[in-house]
Amino acid sequence: MLGTQAGCTPFPGVRVSLSLPNDSPLSALVRDQWMSTDRGLAEQARRLLRERLGDGARLPSRADLEAVGLRCEPAPLLACSHHSEIRRTPVGPVPAAGARTQTVTVQVLAQIGAPLESLAVHKTED
Repeated sequence: MLGTQAGCTPFPGVRVSLSLPNDSPLSALVRDQWMSTDRGLAEQARRLLRERLGDGARLPSRADLEAVGLRCEPAPLLACSHHSEIRRTPVGPVPAAGARTQTVTVQVLAQIGAPLESLAVHKTED
């Protein structure tokens, strides 16, 4: 799923382009919260899974993880992931630092049947 968000501010500005794998609840979370820290995104993703699991007493199944937007490897593997890219491009007059596009990559990793605390988010910027 591709999308673009732009602010209505006088120049210079920033154009933000999103490359999300699907239109799932997890993609919506990344779209709305990509500027959060790794830790903040991980906690919000865990909250999303807790809501799906109800009381939180059971461990997430393949169906639970896929329902929120993770892609799981074929059985018998237990790894699931969600990969998004956000590109920020300066627009308007070229700022003193140049008009280089920056890419932020957000990867969410989880394991089928593992406690929610093991869910990890890795965010990198170039």
